[in-house]
Amino acid sequence: MKIVYDYQIFTGQEYGGVSRYYYEIVSRLSKHPNITAQVWAPFYQNAYAKDDPTFPIWGIPVPALAKLGKITRFLSSNGCTIRSKLPLLHPIDIWHETYFWEGQSCPPSGAKKILTVYDMIHEKFPQFFSQNDLTPKKKAIAAKNADHIICISHSTKKDLIEFCDIPENKISVTHLGFFLKNPCEYFDFREKTQEKPYILYTGQRGGYKNFIHLLDAFASSDLLKKDFHLLCFGGGSFSSDEKEKIKSLSLSENVISQIGGDDSLLSYLYKNAALFVYPSLYEGFGIPPLEAMALGCPVLTSHEGSLKEVVGSAAEICSPYETASIKEGMERVLYSPSYSLKLKQLGLEQVKLFSWDKCAKETIEIYKNCHNSHI
Repeated sequence: MKIVYDYQIFTGQEYGGVSRYYYEIVSRLSKHPNITAQVWAPFYQNAYAKDDPTFPIWGIPVPALAKLGKITRFLSSNGCTIRSKLPLLHPIDIWHETYFWEGQSCPPSGAKKILTVYDMIHEKFPQFFSQNDLTPKKKAIAAKNADHIICISHSTKKDLIEFCDIPENKISVTHLGFFLKNPCEYFDFREKTQEKPYILYTGQRGGYKNFIHLLDAFASSDLLKKDFHLLCFGGGSFSSDEKEKIKSLSLSENVISQIGGDDSLLSYLYKNAALFVYPSLYEGFGIPPLEAMALGCPVLTSHEGSLKEVVGSAAEICSPYETASIKEGMERVLYSPSYSLKLKQLGLEQVKLFSWDKCAKETIEIYKNCHNSHI
């Protein structure tokens, strides 16, 4: 079986969860004895592909510059079209579209078209996106034109059916895996935390990520402010609006800070945090809670989107819309050593349900079923 992945995400994304998903899947499928898997990206910016000389990608690496995005996508689209028409390269059995920027890419004749849908955030929370954002429209077109769709959670599948009216038998679910680098040996941020244990938050903080509600919850607890530091990793420095919010809540640098770093530092922070908090209003999957649990960190997350599906009974669950629920959840874990230990143990078991190997194996079965069907 010959499988080709189109250029879209590898041309448009240097780093990120979507391109990481394809990197992990394609790397594994390319080693399968009965499968030929290759990415067609005539000009690509993706760092995962650039950093791995064994990764099966047809194309030329180019600098990751925002101004090059439209140009490289245009050139890559035309390059893929030309390559797909070359008779020596037929037959291609599966054509997997890696995103929906173009609304519709250029599969060779006879190939079954697969699409992965990662989330329905634009559709559920349009208030957090520009009115000129065409992602929902292009996603709907791509979904209608696909022979089969992969969703990364049952929650995303349910939302896709609701918003795009896709038949349920046209959709399969494959949960994602996760990847962790070894923790760095030591990182000294005691000047900021004053040696307090810390509550960890990671990643972007705007919109549906619900960081503002976390700030309100933390600030509303005299106990938490006295005993813990709120440490934010990644997502860039605090914005002017965030600084204003922090100031209005009378939170000083002694109790809250933001730092950046690489994946080995992130692993260190997970490993040593008193609690990882992820109060998102919606996720298509939710890898950070798995990463935290894999390193023995208790997790508090919300019941929205796919998060409950991912963490099962191995995390403290809160309502992301209720400040009191987030606050009480944090206090329940942090002030009960036995409960915290129980969550750590449950988390280590829960993460065994998820891996990139499992994701790749399930994806192969979907390809086979689609290839053998007469749809």
